[in-house]
Amino acid sequence: MTQSPDAKTNGPAEGRDDALRLMVVGLGMMGRAAAAVAVRELPLAHLHLVDVDLGRARAVADELARHGVPVTAGTSWQDGVGSSDVALLALHWPQTEQFLAETRHSGLAVVSITRPPVSLEPYVPEVVRERTGPAVLPVGLEPGLTEILLGHAVRGLDRVHAVETLCGGLTTQAPDGFPYRLLFGGTTLPFTQRPAFALGSGRRRTLERFSAVRPASLPGLPSLESYHDGMVPWLCELPGLDGADVEQRSVRWPGFVSAVALLRAGGLLDEDDVEVAGTKLTPRRITDEIVGRKLQREPHEREVTHLQLTAHGVAAGREVTRRINIWCRDDETPLDSGMACMTAVPAVVAAGLVAGHPGGWRRPEEIFDTSTMEVLFTALERHGAHIRDRFIEGEPT
Repeated sequence: MTQSPDAKTNGPAEGRDDALRLMVVGLGMMGRAAAAVAVRELPLAHLHLVDVDLGRARAVADELARHGVPVTAGTSWQDGVGSSDVALLALHWPQTEQFLAETRHSGLAVVSITRPPVSLEPYVPEVVRERTGPAVLPVGLEPGLTEILLGHAVRGLDRVHAVETLCGGLTTQAPDGFPYRLLFGGTTLPFTQRPAFALGSGRRRTLERFSAVRPASLPGLPSLESYHDGMVPWLCELPGLDGADVEQRSVRWPGFVSAVALLRAGGLLDEDDVEVAGTKLTPRRITDEIVGRKLQREPHEREVTHLQLTAHGVAAGREVTRRINIWCRDDETPLDSGMACMTAVPAVVAAGLVAGHPGGWRRPEEIFDTSTMEVLFTALERHGAHIRDRFIEGEPT
C-alpha cells in the first residue's frame, strides 16, 4: 500500500481499498510519535493503541481521535492481533521478541523500530525469519533510515567507491558538564560496548565501537567528533556496494568518547552483578539510573537530529560526490523532538508499504524504491525535517 508524494490522509478512511487497521504497541516517546504520524500520513480504517499504562494509552487516543480516525486503547496487544493488518512496535527488544514469537503464525505484518542483538549469522532470530507475515526491522533512525538512505543513494550511482554516514541527536549547543544529553526518553545510555561494522573494498570489517575518533562537521553546528558505530552486519549484501568502502559513524560533542572510556575504565559500565548490602545489581544498571537521570535534556536546551550521507562514485561516466543531509529540530516539528520525527516517520511509512510483502524478515532498505522514497521524504518534510540532496563534486550530465 503506497500513497502518492502529495497524498495526505486526515480523517477516517472507511470504504477505501487501501484503508489500514494499525496497532501501535508501546507509547513512550517514539510510539506516541508514530501514532501521531500515522493519523496524518496513512489511510487508517482503525488505530489501536497499546501500552502497559492504560491512562497513557487513553490520553493519546483522546488526542488523536480529533483527526476523525477511529481510535481505541488498551493494555493487551493480544486483543488487537485479530483485528489489525499491521503492528508497529516501539518496545525494547525482549518485549519485541515476545510479540514476534507469540504472533509468529498469525500472518500479521510487523514493523519494529528496535534492532535485535547483533549477530553475524543469521542476522536476525528465528522468530523474525520464520514468520508467516512480513517483519520489517529495524526501522529506527540508525539502524533504519540510515540504511534506507544508503540504498537510495547507491541507486543513483553507476558505481560506488566509498560512502560515509554521520548520524546523531544533539543539543544545538554543547551542554554544560558531561558532553551528552538523552533525547529519546528513559535513562538507558548509549554506552554499550558492542561490535561496529564497516566495509573495506566491499568486505565486512568488524571494528570496536567508539574507535577511530576524528573531527566531524554538520551544517549549522560547531565542530563535533565522530566514531565507528555501524550497527548492521548485512550491509555487505546491499546491491551496488561491491568493492566499496563504507563507514557508519555517530556524531557527538567533543569529549563524549573520552567520557564513556572513563566510565568503562572505572567499571561503571560492567554488566556482571555486584552485591551491595544484600542487593544484586549491575554497575551498568546503576550508572543508567544515576547518570541517565542527570543527562536529561533541560527545557531551555534545543535539540537537532542530523543524518548526513556522502557517497563517492561514478554517475553517467563522471566521477561525482553526492551528499544528502536530513535534519530536524525539536522546535520545528509537531512531534516531541527531531529524534522522534526521524525515527517515527520512516517506521510509519514502512507500515504503509509492508502489506503484500512475503512473510519473514524484510530489510527496511528492501521495501523502499525511488517512488516510495519520495513518499518518505514528503512525510519527513511535513513533520518538520529539512532535506538537502546535491552533488558537491562533479555532476552527472
